[in-house]
Amino acid sequence: MGFVDKIKNAADEVAGKAKERVGDKTDDEQLEAEGEFDQASAKTKQVVEAVKDDLKGEFDDARVWVSGKAGDLSDKVADKADEVKDRSRS
Repeated sequence: MGFVDKIKNAADEVAGKAKERVGDKTDDEQLEAEGEFDQASAKTKQVVEAVKDDLKGEFDDARVWVSGKAGDLSDKVADKADEVKDRSRS
């Protein structure tokens, strides 16, 4: 998750807490519920972004592994091609 998204989600959570407290202190049940909803929404976004970050790391690791294996295979094919060339020259 980008830094700006992290800050925005944290700010949304804090704003939700503030709404909830103001709603509680003023007996405004709708405002209190909105605050609770805003907090839950911000926390959900944070979890989704964390999962995306984890998956990105896993995909990056897999890409590096596959790239390494492809390089190994390419080297083996080149070696075999050289062997065939050498045999045909003999």
